Amino acid sequence: MFNIPDVFLFIIIFILIVLLVLKSKQLKKISSKSEDLDTVLNAINLPIFYKDKEGNFKGCNKSFNTSFGNFKKQAIKELNQFKTSQTKEIDLIYDNDITKATIVNFTNYLNGSIGVLFDTSEMKSNKAKIIKQKENLELILKGSREGYWEWEVKNDKLILSKKAKEILGYLEHEKAPDNIKNWLNLIESYDIASTNEAIAAHLAGKSPYIDVEHRLKTSLQEVWVNFRGKGIYGPNNEITKIYGTIRDISLQKTELTKIKRQRDLFMTFMDNLPALAFMKNQEGTYLYINSFFQKLLGFKPWENKKIKDLFNETVSKNIEKSDREAFYEGIFKHEELIPNEEGVNKLFETYKFPIENDSEKVLCGFGLDITKEKVYQDKINLYAKVFNTTTEGMIITDDKANIVSVNSAFTKLTGYSEKDVLGKKPSIRKSFKHSSAFYQHMWKDLLTHGSWTGEMFNKNKDGTIIPERMSINVVLNDKKQIINYVGIFQNIQEQKNIEGKLKKMAHYDLLTNLPNRTLFYDRLDKAIQRSDREDSMLSIIFIDLDDFKQINDTQGHSNGDIVLATISKRLSHVVRETDTIARLGGDEFVVILEKVNQLTDVSTIAQKIIEEIGKPIKLSTNESCTISGSLGISTYPNQTKNKKELLEFADNAMYEAKNTGKCCYIFYTPS
Repeated sequence: MFNIPDVFLFIIIFILIVLLVLKSKQLKKISSKSEDLDTVLNAINLPIFYKDKEGNFKGCNKSFNTSFGNFKKQAIKELNQFKTSQTKEIDLIYDNDITKATIVNFTNYLNGSIGVLFDTSEMKSNKAKIIKQKENLELILKGSREGYWEWEVKNDKLILSKKAKEILGYLEHEKAPDNIKNWLNLIESYDIASTNEAIAAHLAGKSPYIDVEHRLKTSLQEVWVNFRGKGIYGPNNEITKIYGTIRDISLQKTELTKIKRQRDLFMTFMDNLPALAFMKNQEGTYLYINSFFQKLLGFKPWENKKIKDLFNETVSKNIEKSDREAFYEGIFKHEELIPNEEGVNKLFETYKFPIENDSEKVLCGFGLDITKEKVYQDKINLYAKVFNTTTEGMIITDDKANIVSVNSAFTKLTGYSEKDVLGKKPSIRKSFKHSSAFYQHMWKDLLTHGSWTGEMFNKNKDGTIIPERMSINVVLNDKKQIINYVGIFQNIQEQKNIEGKLKKMAHYDLLTNLPNRTLFYDRLDKAIQRSDREDSMLSIIFIDLDDFKQINDTQGHSNGDIVLATISKRLSHVVRETDTIARLGGDEFVVILEKVNQLTDVSTIAQKIIEEIGKPIKLSTNESCTISGSLGISTYPNQTKNKKELLEFADNAMYEAKNTGKCCYIFYTPS
């Protein structure tokens, strides 16, 4: 599809072609009447200014004055930058004190230059109003180039002015033709007959005046003149004298030849254009359609046919409606379904605009087949909806990893607006929780395989660091070159929380929040490894509460839970942070003491545990109860290097403490 400037230039060219077609008959006959430049330009409803050869501002038309009003001087100052033929867009301040984008078409001619202004502000705002028309302008040669002549018919006496002699190719001191016969001898043989006929017709009263164009054979260069005159009647109702003018129209003839050649060239261009083009009158009768349109119609006859003669009722009504909008409402851009010769509907983006001629009003237009583009646009719109409605954050960068677009979910998830991140790197959200090796591995996968998926921590605008599941993919062009990176991510904080809870449930006792049996064995394995590596000693203290069942039976299980939770907290205050306290189940607890220097240290801790257990515990009934504990102790590696035996030894020692009288600790000794 064409962009706005292309369409605008295309319309100007098309208007020129239309004017050439409509005026082709008049162009065959060049008027000899000298017209005033201001009068011509004032008739044109476009701001126009003109300069002399030296580039001095000479004037402007009424439309220019109306458009700029009090800002005229400022506009002229801006327009003084134009020196050579060019088309350029600049900003100008109009009479309503509004700055508008304006295309200036500045053209140099033989005797000066002229500038035509086109307000493109409405086109730039995508409301698509095409300029009503641009007439075919020809800068009129300044000053009159006409010579004067008189002819006394009865005496055949011809009088020529100095300018007339000059036009005929004579110097001032040279003898010029003094009768009509000598004049006719100067005329090129091809034009003698038509000139004689024009003179004879006027003398016979068959024409109101003489108006004929002919070539002269007085020069090696082709010279065309316009020979005009009107007779004065004598008493016998016969023409006795004719007064007239002669004008050199060689330049106009040359220009006319060029214009005709250009018209033919442009008409060839129009017929080979891959877009439909047409002209129709106000009644809807087609005056012209190009080859593309004819092919679309299946080359059926179209001359003097109306819309309803070429299309079905539905299509005809839609086209007639858009024609009326273009003619009377100034709506130039339309989308129309037009069937091809096989009956398949094609979607066209049409531009229609009326051209006013002296005798008729014509609707001109062209249409671009946007069927495929419409499909692509619908897909793009769908992708845009998905992009902006998905709950996952999306980020698009260019090939240099500069952010070019983010969706609304990105803003919702991160707190960053699109304006905050455009042109910046995704590393703006870097959390510094990952090593450089992590990112190097990510980029290696991305560039090698074209994608990367994983979890990473990123920072939001408010500084919060959140875990995200991220998928990054590369986008390649037809040459397999990277043009974009697309990242899709979601906040997995809630999932991580759930995973954390599940992990805790699998490894921790829900009542006391202490490691359970599974985590205890894992901790014990690692403690033994450290002991071996550091050549140090560790101890296991197996704790069993004395007569705990009686509390459950007398005070209830809820109070029993209070006792267990209270004791677990007290045990945490006795041991070091590096040591482990675990609840194996029921009223059994185990302590792992690492880096034990001597057994007396273990005895001290065991005694403190007994003391903490024995302190009163407040129940839910506001009553207090007391309980004691029996402790069994084993050591590694001096007693055993077997993990299972280590725990069994502590368990055996604990039972020995119970048998001894409870509320005490005993070190395991082989029996």
